[in-house]
Amino acid sequence: MVENSWISNYGKCASININHKPGHLYAKSDVFSFGVVWLEMLSGVPVLDLSRPTERCNLVKWAKPYLSNRTELLSHVMDKQIEGQYPSEGAVLAANLTLKCLETEQKSRPSMSEVVRTLEEIQAIKHEP
Repeated sequence: MVENSWISNYGKCASININHKPGHLYAKSDVFSFGVVWLEMLSGVPVLDLSRPTERCNLVKWAKPYLSNRTELLSHVMDKQIEGQYPSEGAVLAANLTLKCLETEQKSRPSMSEVVRTLEEIQAIKHEP
């Protein structure tokens, strides 16, 4: 466990840690943070952006429902600037990894070694444009 007196990146920390155990971060907190950063990379959108419409200000809350649906993932979440540059199977695996990392319950999140294994699986998928 790591203790912090101040969490500077609210959007990248699991809300359970902020709401119930302020200043305490665990290994699975890093997994949640990775999930947020991974989602930012997939979508090309920052986690918190108050200039977006209210329902889209928080990327995690907005994107979560789309991550489990292949069609919605590809049409709503994935960054349009990288469209066609990745295999859709890889995008689906990436979305599934994101959902697992963003689980509310820490116990339900994968370990970082599981995250690495999944990233290696994604990397191994061949892209045929």
